[in-house]
Amino acid sequence: MKNFSYWLTLLLMVLGLGIVKAQEIQKLKLPLEVQQELGQGLNSLKPQRLSKFPLKKVLAEDQVHPGTRFAAPLSVDFSLDQSGAWETLKNGDAIWRLKINSANALGLVVFYDNFYIPSGAQLRVYNGDGTQILGPFTSFDNKPNGKFLTGLVLGETAVLEYYEPSAVLGEGRFHIGRVDHAYHQENLDASGFETVARAELGFGGASPCTINVNCPDGADYVKEKRAVCRIFLVVQEGTGYCTGSLINNTKNDGRPLMISAFHCQDFYTPLYDLWRFDFNYESIGCDNPASEPAYQSILGCKLLAGRQENDFLLMELNSSVPANYKAYFLGWNRTFTAARTAGIIHHPRGDTKKVSIINTPVSPINLTLNWNNNVTSPPGSHLSADINLGIFQTGSSGSALLDADKRFIGQLHGGIIPKLTCDSIAVARFGRLAVSWDDGSTPATRLKDWLDPLNNGATTLDGMENPTRTGGKIAGKVKTESNVGIPGARVTLLGNNGLSLSTTTDAQGNYSFDSVPFGDTYDVSVSKNGAASNGITTFDLIKVQKHILNLEILTLLKQFAGDVNKSRSLSTLDLILMRRIVLGLDTEFAEVPSWYFLPSQGTFNVPNDAFSGITSGANLVSSFTKDVLNFDFFAIKFGDVNDSVDVTK
Repeated sequence: MKNFSYWLTLLLMVLGLGIVKAQEIQKLKLPLEVQQELGQGLNSLKPQRLSKFPLKKVLAEDQVHPGTRFAAPLSVDFSLDQSGAWETLKNGDAIWRLKINSANALGLVVFYDNFYIPSGAQLRVYNGDGTQILGPFTSFDNKPNGKFLTGLVLGETAVLEYYEPSAVLGEGRFHIGRVDHAYHQENLDASGFETVARAELGFGGASPCTINVNCPDGADYVKEKRAVCRIFLVVQEGTGYCTGSLINNTKNDGRPLMISAFHCQDFYTPLYDLWRFDFNYESIGCDNPASEPAYQSILGCKLLAGRQENDFLLMELNSSVPANYKAYFLGWNRTFTAARTAGIIHHPRGDTKKVSIINTPVSPINLTLNWNNNVTSPPGSHLSADINLGIFQTGSSGSALLDADKRFIGQLHGGIIPKLTCDSIAVARFGRLAVSWDDGSTPATRLKDWLDPLNNGATTLDGMENPTRTGGKIAGKVKTESNVGIPGARVTLLGNNGLSLSTTTDAQGNYSFDSVPFGDTYDVSVSKNGAASNGITTFDLIKVQKHILNLEILTLLKQFAGDVNKSRSLSTLDLILMRRIVLGLDTEFAEVPSWYFLPSQGTFNVPNDAFSGITSGANLVSSFTKDVLNFDFFAIKFGDVNDSVDVTK
């Protein structure tokens, strides 16, 4: 007889090792063999060299419409099936690697469609020498539209490394149809910022004249800084950086409204579902960190309103801001005319969060402003401020101007930065909230409809902490090992708060529980009725016999399916019981049900006792806080080891 392991780490936790948090599900420790293989052999990979980047053409476009773009796209065609190289590890897991090279690139951004990472799998992206790592990206990064991006890796080479455990082998998929090439851009940008070679982007790219937000100069903004995020904006023509801020509305409901600058996407074709909002991207202390700090992101938004003349852009993020982001929503003051203000918090050149201080009065500009992209702003539409400490740069666009009460009064449009010393005073110009409020003739061109949905005429509003959200979604797929969805399975959700819900999987095996209250612990169980004979044939008997004789080794899940007498091994007795079902002598198994369901998260481990006291399901999470928690199940049809079961029965 052959002993085998076929239980999941997550279920062992349910039985005796306690409750895991949602964030920990995606961080289950990888087997040592896998850890030792990750990041190995990157230099020996043969690169896929991209087509020549059309630098002259791109720079000519920027001369016509200078903007926030720092990278432009190249069309590619890479996939797991047709590109790169697979390596199978001794434990049956697999790793896929692909090296991409674009000559003279300052950095590369990789875009994916049909993106699906199964539970337990991970994707990482390295720069050429392995000193920069993005990820791991996991099943928690799957999006309904199948689109994804993995951000900027510096240099002309990016290496993709995808790890897939044996339990979900072949389930992952994605296609890479676009890679953006970061380039030197020597023309002036739309904001009237300084001429910049853009040799420095992202982490560490800001001028030494900038001030980290956690320096003493930023001590007054411990709340307000948590409203600010870096915007990694994606347009059909490339990618760019800007700054945005969460802003409150009169309902005080935590609606994820994000204010930024219109020129960030002006003259481009925005792909809003790929805009990424990076929160808490900042140094721990005053000094620049030696290594890049982590950040928390939300992918995707929709446009609510915008206006070119006074340069505001209002978006709504595609999901609520998670509680663990500790976000803050800025208050606002739409009556501001002229006074001393506090300052701005921003992400120059996409670097970590900085602060700039204004110690002199701010006042409206009563002149027509002509911007470098041939846009004209009328008198009174903007405010002018002298930046006394710190400067701003490309990427700072859209950052909030705060008054002395730290309320939003406008967003950064552009200005003048003298090329002298860090003591030089920069002049900044801000689109004015008092004008953006109602100068537009429709909700799509003004702010009042969104910031004052109660229409109570408020002229000021205080900021607030991220309010407690009421609930999120627990959803997933019930599927076979070969990723065939199981329709008609009953999924039940039980909470320690007394909540009891049930639903049935759809034709593709998907289930969903909406508005699940946050803060509680939940169990999900799956069941399905059906004849024991479904999917059991003489072919199954032959496969089990070959496994017993070491002629053909079944996967762990198939070994589980063949163990119909609960002995934790495959034996002749299992063959006898299955044969009785095939011959019609028995209509059901005495020891096991027709169907059984295992949570697909985690990795296989040696079972303590594979059946004792275990129900078909798993304890999910303590203090549930996610907007959407994906939780899939493997469907086991006992006796079927060759996937011949009719899943509709």
